[in-house]
Amino acid sequence: VSRLLSVAAVDRVITYGGLAGAGLSEAGRLEGESNIPVVVMRNEAALPRAYLVFDVEVHADIVRAAKRLREPGFNPRTTVILESGEAPPGSTRREPAATEPRLTTSGPNRVRVEVSAPIPGYLVLADTFYPGWIAEVDGVPSPVIRANVMFRAVAVPAGEHAVEFKYRPSSVRSGLLVTAAGLVLAGLLAVPRRR
Repeated sequence: VSRLLSVAAVDRVITYGGLAGAGLSEAGRLEGESNIPVVVMRNEAALPRAYLVFDVEVHADIVRAAKRLREPGFNPRTTVILESGEAPPGSTRREPAATEPRLTTSGPNRVRVEVSAPIPGYLVLADTFYPGWIAEVDGVPSPVIRANVMFRAVAVPAGEHAVEFKYRPSSVRSGLLVTAAGLVLAGLLAVPRRR
């Protein structure tokens, strides 16, 4: 359980009676409100919401990917499991020094992250992978890939980059097209005809 919490960037968990697991420690407790105390657990191993990785494993089968994610030998801090894709050119099997990505915008429809990658890698964002999210690296569209079973990743080249995730579901685009077509048709019908 603590591994999955860590990959999801969950650093606090509220429980009844506490929770046992590697890296979990009690951060606070509220007694007397119920028969079982409410305990806030701190997850010391929680990954940040956005981080860079340079090693890649590709598992198109989501069940296999979930099993691999839970294996003790898998290190989600250095390796990402992608649904599709490949290791970026120039990446290595070692963990190069990298600065932590910096979230500069975080909203319900837009997330912007500044990264500094010493070599090509992947920016992993511990936000839910969901259709309709698009990404741009320095303003250039880049595919959003399902990462670690349920999150998002985008390939980033070496260097300083701004990565922006935007929620643009196809239903909104379709609705805008239908509305525009309706307005054009209404405008044409409103123009009086000459006889």
